[in-house]
Amino acid sequence: MDKLKGVLLDPQDARVVHATITLANDKFKRLVYPNEEGIFEAQLPVGVYQLTVDSYGFKILEMEALPIRSDDVNELTIHLEPEPTRPHHYFPNLEIRIEPENAPLPEKFKPRKIE
Repeated sequence: MDKLKGVLLDPQDARVVHATITLANDKFKRLVYPNEEGIFEAQLPVGVYQLTVDSYGFKILEMEALPIRSDDVNELTIHLEPEPTRPHHYFPNLEIRIEPENAPLPEKFKPRKIE
């Protein structure tokens, strides 16, 4: 097994710490996660891999032919591209109001008058 080491960065070179990194080929698949500094490591058999990085707020990154060579520490610096935020749905005519006495709660959680 040989070592792959990398760091995930945003466009301003800030570390990306919440991501899932998938390394796969026809014989092997591994999921790895970055630490609190955006650094990830994986032990992999020699071969050619597809690398996928999925992180909320960023476009999914795919590298099709990542070679892992023997007797070498393979290092990567990966810059992720921001993904435009999804629009929030706003329903101007919808109003939901739940009065405490009509709340859908079990009886023991309903408000009661303390005397």
